[in-house]
Amino acid sequence: MINPVPIFIVGAPRSGTSLLRSLLCSHPELFFRSETQFIPAFYRAFGDPQSRDQALRLAKRIVRLEWIARWEEDIDVNEMADQKTFSGLVDNMFMQVARQEEKKIWGDKTPHYILHIATLREIFPRAKFIHIVRDGRDTGLSIVKKNFGSRTIFAAATYWKKCVLAGLRAEKEIPATQLMKIHYEDLLSDTEKVMRRICAFLEVPFDRAVCTPTVIRLRYRKPYFRKVPASYNHSGAVVSHNVQKWKDEMIHTERVVFESVAGDLLEELGYETLGLERVLSPAEILKYRLHEYWGQFMMHLLNNQKNKWLWTELQMRWVSRLAEKREKSLQKFSVSKLNDG
Repeated sequence: MINPVPIFIVGAPRSGTSLLRSLLCSHPELFFRSETQFIPAFYRAFGDPQSRDQALRLAKRIVRLEWIARWEEDIDVNEMADQKTFSGLVDNMFMQVARQEEKKIWGDKTPHYILHIATLREIFPRAKFIHIVRDGRDTGLSIVKKNFGSRTIFAAATYWKKCVLAGLRAEKEIPATQLMKIHYEDLLSDTEKVMRRICAFLEVPFDRAVCTPTVIRLRYRKPYFRKVPASYNHSGAVVSHNVQKWKDEMIHTERVVFESVAGDLLEELGYETLGLERVLSPAEILKYRLHEYWGQFMMHLLNNQKNKWLWTELQMRWVSRLAEKREKSLQKFSVSKLNDG
C-alpha cells in the first residue's frame, strides 16, 4: 500500500480554516468532511492495531464518534479493519466516502491539530499541512461572539498565541514541501493568487472552481437548550471585507488585554498594533481565568448536542488517559532498553 498523503488544514480557531476547506472542497480531486478531532489522541492511545479483531474494535469505536457520525455515510468497518496500520485504517475510512464523489485525495480541517503536527507526521510521514493565520483580535472577537471555545479575550489571545507559535515552530522543523503558511487576509484580498499557490503546494492542477466555496452540509444536531451558531461559511462566496473587525467592534479594554498577551506576535506577523501593551496584574489574570472557567461550563451546558455527545465526550476523556498511560509505559520501556544496552 502506498503511504497516504492527506492534507491537514490547521491554525488557531476562527482563523479561516472553514473557508479554506470550503474552497478546497471545490477541487475535483480533493475531499473533505467535518472535523475529525480524534486522530492524534486515538493514535497515542492505541497505536497500530496488532490484530484484525483489534482493528475492527478500533474502527467501530471511530465511526461511532459524534464527528464521524455527522458524515451520515455508510462506512464499512470490516473494510477498515482489513488495514494493518492506524494510518491505513483512517485512510480507508476517508477513501470509502471520497470514492463515492470520485475524489482522489482526502483532507481534514481540525484547527487544533496545529498542536499535534509531530504526531500527525508520525502517522502520515508524507502529509501536507496548511497553516492559516489571521489577526488574532479578529479571531478572538469571532470566538467570543459565536460561543466557540474561549469565553474571554484574555483566553482567546492566550490560545491564539499558543497555536500560532506552534505553527511557526513546525515551519522551522519540517520541509517547506510539507508545510505552508498563508494569511487569511491575503486569501480574501486575492483568492485566486493564494489558491494557485496552495494547489502548487499540494501538487494538484489549479482549477478555478477552488475560488468559490463549496458548503459542506452536515446533519443538524439539536442541542439541549438552544441553537448552536454555524461555524462555517454558508454563503457560498468569499466575503472579501471580513477583515479588521476589531477596529470597530473591540473595546479599548479588550485591545489592551490582547496586546498585553500577544502584541509581540501580532507585530512579528506584520499586523498593526497600537502600543497598548502593559503588564497584567495577578488579580486581573485570576479574574479572567475565573470568568473563562464559568463561561466554558455554561457553554457546554447550553450548547452540547444530544446525539452521541455524551458517549463521545466520555470516550475522548478515557482515550486521553489511556494515551498518557501508554506513553509512560513506552518511555519506561525505552529507558529500560537503553540501560540494558
